Amino acid sequence: MTPTPGSPSNGTPVNGTEPDTHALRLEVSQLRTALSSRAVIEQAKGMIMAERQCDADEAFQVLRRFSQDTNVPLRDVARALIYQTTNGSTGPPT
Repeated sequence: MTPTPGSPSNGTPVNGTEPDTHALRLEVSQLRTALSSRAVIEQAKGMIMAERQCDADEAFQVLRRFSQDTNVPLRDVARALIYQTTNGSTGPPT
């Protein structure tokens, strides 16, 4: 199927407006960050599930509770858990 003139899929302006490339780049960047964070959180959940013999929901609640209790973003809690587990260290990830 060929894009029609003025459709967003062919990069031409829609309804006479120029595409906002800055906004699109920002959105792409935010989506990449979200996907990266999600992967880290999923890995940390898997580690908790293996250690505690619990399901994914309970593992997420462990991460969420720790995040809230320490006022540290959940993705950072997940990164620290992965770092500590894989490096045998209690130091923060760099």
